[in-house]
Amino acid sequence: MTTQKEVFLVFMVMSLIIICVFFLVFISANKSGAVENVNRKRAIFFFISLGTVILIMGVTLPKSPYFLYAKSEPEEKVFVVAKQFAFAISKFPIKTEDDFNMSAGVEITVPVDKIIEFSVSSLDVNHGFSLYKEGVLQAQVQVMPGYMNRLRWKFEESGTYDILCLEYCGVAHSGMMAKIKVE
Repeated sequence: MTTQKEVFLVFMVMSLIIICVFFLVFISANKSGAVENVNRKRAIFFFISLGTVILIMGVTLPKSPYFLYAKSEPEEKVFVVAKQFAFAISKFPIKTEDDFNMSAGVEITVPVDKIIEFSVSSLDVNHGFSLYKEGVLQAQVQVMPGYMNRLRWKFEESGTYDILCLEYCGVAHSGMMAKIKVE
């Protein structure tokens, strides 16, 4: 089961629980003299909800890509610069407009089962940097002008991964994509 499906399932279960509790409180509030009983039920609901949220966060946050490889040293670094409406990808820092033009549209290859650090920045507006494998989002990070954001990721399967912009950046946003090959 993918992470997106797990999150959706947890969301649906939590929503159903909240709806049921509100329905029970509504029914019990119609009874005369039930004010103390309702407040007690609200307190119980609050502490159960708080415990559930803390438990879910404790289970899911360590699996977040931001913490997943944070303590591991990357084996390879990839530099990505976004600019309306293209990505420049290189294994060397992209510092000038000429560097961007030479790296734009170039497909690079990274190793499978190794931690890769993507250092991403933008030359113009906010963008998104997202890695997709067969239409499934693997990881993503915000790309901002004047700021170097880092994303560490370990590709567990070889193949070609799509890189898409997830932040609307102008009229040609939907065509802003690149590819990275994993071997």
